[in-house]
Amino acid sequence: MVRIASPDLSPSDDATYDDLFEAMGRLSPDDREALQLVIWEHLSHAEAALVLECSINAVAIRVHRAKGRLRTELNSEANSRDVPDVESDPANPTRS
Repeated sequence: MVRIASPDLSPSDDATYDDLFEAMGRLSPDDREALQLVIWEHLSHAEAALVLECSINAVAIRVHRAKGRLRTELNSEANSRDVPDVESDPANPTRS
């Protein structure tokens, strides 16, 4: 299993590529496209603006917001794995 950590995204826990791709899949197409162009394809904001047919400022805003949404997705996914299932907790015999 390959682990990733990105200083730009700072998830609460290192995420796997699978976690990242699942979280990316939950983003809007606009968010995915902005991140893909700037982060993975290493286009400048000016180059991405040409591809997206918008202003450079709009690209910067989209990337910033998309990173925040992706960070939230990764953190919520990490937190959901850390929460024990109360229904099947052997330490709590009152639950069955």
